[in-house]
Amino acid sequence: MKAKEYARGARPGLPLPRTATAILVLLAFAAAGYCPPALAQGMDLSGFLTTRYRLRATANARDQDLYQYLGLDLGNPLSSKVSAHLLTRGTVDLDGHQNERGYYVFDSITDTYDSQYNGRIYYAYADVNRIPGMEVVRLGRQLIYDAPVVLYLDGARAETAENKDLMGLKFGAYGGLPVHLYEPDPEGNAMYGALAQLRPWPGAKVRLDWTHADNKYLYGAENDDFYGLGWWQTVNERCRFNVNYTRLEDKDRDLRAGAVYYNPAKDVLIQVRYYELLEPQKIYAIDFDPFYAPLGEYAPYWQVSALIYKGLGDKYGVEAGVDGRKLKEANDESKFNHEFLHYYVTLLLNNAAREGWQASVTGEVWDSYTNEDLVQTYGADLTYKSPKKMKFSVGTDYSLYKFDFYLDTEQEQVRTYYARLRYSLTDNFKADLQYRYEDGEFDDFNWLEIGATYEFGKSNEK
Repeated sequence: MKAKEYARGARPGLPLPRTATAILVLLAFAAAGYCPPALAQGMDLSGFLTTRYRLRATANARDQDLYQYLGLDLGNPLSSKVSAHLLTRGTVDLDGHQNERGYYVFDSITDTYDSQYNGRIYYAYADVNRIPGMEVVRLGRQLIYDAPVVLYLDGARAETAENKDLMGLKFGAYGGLPVHLYEPDPEGNAMYGALAQLRPWPGAKVRLDWTHADNKYLYGAENDDFYGLGWWQTVNERCRFNVNYTRLEDKDRDLRAGAVYYNPAKDVLIQVRYYELLEPQKIYAIDFDPFYAPLGEYAPYWQVSALIYKGLGDKYGVEAGVDGRKLKEANDESKFNHEFLHYYVTLLLNNAAREGWQASVTGEVWDSYTNEDLVQTYGADLTYKSPKKMKFSVGTDYSLYKFDFYLDTEQEQVRTYYARLRYSLTDNFKADLQYRYEDGEFDDFNWLEIGATYEFGKSNEK
C-alpha cells in the first residue's frame, strides 16, 4: 500500500460535479469580492481575493485543481495601535483523485485526504505598534524572513528598536510552535530563539542568531540548535556586499557571500554570489533541513555565479554571466546535486521596434562534466506591455536540470515554451492566463492556469 493510502485512510471523498463546483466558487468569489469593501466602510481595511484554475496534463494523465486565496490587512502600522494580517488558501481537486492507487504522475499531498477540499492558513498575526523602544511586537502565525533560515511559527516575536547611542544595538526573541502545514500531530514540537544586532561602523550591520527546534516527525525526534553570523556592508550608494556563516549543532553548515555594484549613470550592474555547503546534510529538525525526505543526504559542494549587465543607449542592453557547481568529492554526485558549468549571453531590446515591445535572445553553453559533449542551446522572450491595461509574453527557455516542486522529481534537458497574459479589466480587477509546455526527458507536460484577482481597500482609492 502506498504511503499516501496510509495517510488518508480507506474513505475516498465523494467528488462534487465540476460544473457545480465552479458555480459555487464563482458565487463565493463574487460574494467575498463585495463583502470586504462593504466591511471596509469606516475601517482601514485592504486586501485581495484571487481565484486560480490549474490544468496539468500528459499524454496519459491529467489533473485539474481550483485555488482560492484571500489576503487581508487591517489597520495602518504607522497610525494604528494594532494592525492585523491574514493570508488563507482553499483548494478543490476537480478530478477527485483521492482514490488513486499505484503510481500517478500528478500525486499531490492534498490527495492524501479523504475529501477533495482542503484549506490552509498561511499567516494570521497581529502587530502591536508604536510601543516606545520596540520595533516589532507580533503575535500569531508568522514567517521570520531575516533569520539565517526562514522560520515559520505560531507564537510571539519581539524586537527592540536600534539604540543609536550604542552602535545601533538591538535585541530580539521569539518562541512558539513550529508550523508544518501538513503535519497531523504537532505534539512534542517547539521553536524558540534570539538575536543581537549591531551597526559598529558606517554602512555596516552585524547580526548573531540562535534558534532551537524540537521536532517529532517521520524520521524520529530531532532536537537541534542553529547558529548564524552575518555581516552586511554598504560601501557607498553604488556598492554593497555581505558574508554569512551558519552552524548546525556542533558542525559547520554553510557559508555564503555576495557583492553588488550598480552605477545608474553608466547603466552598469555587476553581481557576484558564492555559496558553500560545508558538511554533509543529514537528518536534522525539519525547520533547518526540510529537504531530507525527497533528497536524502546532501553532499558538500561550492557554487559561484556572476553576471554583468551593460545598457547600450536607451534601447539596447547586454548581459553576460556564468554559474557553476563543484562537489568536494566528485563521486558524491547524485540526483538533485550535480556538478555543472553554465555560460550565457543575453541581448535585450527595449522599445527597439515599437513603443511597449521588449525582446531578449539568450545563447547558452552547459557543461555537465559527466557528459563529454557540451550542450549549446538558446532562449528567447518577446513581451508587449501597454501603459495600463495589458502585459503579454511568449518565449522559450532550457534547463539542463529541472526540479518539479509539484511532482518531487528531477528531469534533465528540459525545453520549455510559455505564453503569459495579464490584463487589468479595472483598477481593482485583474485577470491572467498562463500556458507552459515542457518537452522533457521522459515525458511532455502541458500546464494551463487561469486566474482572476480583485483588490480592495485604500490602496486602490484615487
